[in-house]
Amino acid sequence: MRSIFMHGRIFSAYFVRLLSSFAEHAAEFERLMDNLPELFSRKTAAFRAAADRRFSALELNTAQVALLSLLWDANDRTPAELARDLGVTAPTVSKMLKSMTSRGFIGLAPCPFDSRSVRVRLTRKGSAIRAAVEELWRAIGSSAFGGFTETERLMLGQLLAKMSWERDREPKQTWIAEGPAK
Repeated sequence: MRSIFMHGRIFSAYFVRLLSSFAEHAAEFERLMDNLPELFSRKTAAFRAAADRRFSALELNTAQVALLSLLWDANDRTPAELARDLGVTAPTVSKMLKSMTSRGFIGLAPCPFDSRSVRVRLTRKGSAIRAAVEELWRAIGSSAFGGFTETERLMLGQLLAKMSWERDREPKQTWIAEGPAK
């Protein structure tokens, strides 16, 4: 009988510790959820800063790499199409185009259908840098996510894809870079 009583006390003590631990973690989880937007903002800013440092070796930043990626997928686009797909304003794209044109990554050509518009096209330099950009993305990913398991990377990818999908459902809403459309 004494053995059953001792096991009961041990189990009770274990159960109390378990509940206490759960309460601790629940409070931590609640704090995390309350601060999730701020945490996400800080982590993405740090990730982008690290990526920008790496891409500076190619005379690019992450925003310019995103623009090049759009052109690699479909060359010969208008600035308005690029602005829409990047989720930024036309003046922002205009500044990017000016900078990237002066460094030889892209070229601008008159639009054959609309004399007021131009078409943005990759130059040889813009096309040739693709492999180097993709290699840098792999290195940046390995550095940032190297401590993640395959399952964690998959889950993160799924969550980010869902986040993107939610954003894309709101056509009048610009993304975080510019705040909500008014």
